[in-house]
Amino acid sequence: MPLRKGVADVVLRSQVSQDVNNRFAENICAAKISTPLNDLIKTVTEAKYKNGQRIRALDPVGKNKAILDAVSDPKFTIAGVSNKEIRKIIREQGLYKQKTDKQLAGTVSRLLRILRNHGLIRKLPKQNRYLLTSQGRQITSAMQIALSASVEELLKTAS
Repeated sequence: MPLRKGVADVVLRSQVSQDVNNRFAENICAAKISTPLNDLIKTVTEAKYKNGQRIRALDPVGKNKAILDAVSDPKFTIAGVSNKEIRKIIREQGLYKQKTDKQLAGTVSRLLRILRNHGLIRKLPKQNRYLLTSQGRQITSAMQIALSASVEELLKTAS
């Protein structure tokens, strides 16, 4: 339900605004991580078990790169991202070109569940929208920086 503009929802409006400010601050802080990339992505590149079910590992530079890029898009920092918005973004990318809308919706739902089980995203209450967690923000930011850097830059920072 949309917030009313009167004084009745001032407290709730201030809480929502503060949450937005906190997410932006976390997004800025995610770029200043001293943890090695290997330690960051180790948690998501290994399969794990939750409630007796195996959760497959993510491939952040291969087949799961498209969804990680879509989820980490800054325009979704405030309101979160939905299945439909992700489908619009990844529809033209290699693995997903031949899929129908129904197949793509199922694929995105499964990928969102995997991201959620690995702790990279969280579901917003009473909505079908997802937000990056602080761990998800760190991992996606680090992967984007590492993949956009040249080999020379990486060798300079490694030595």
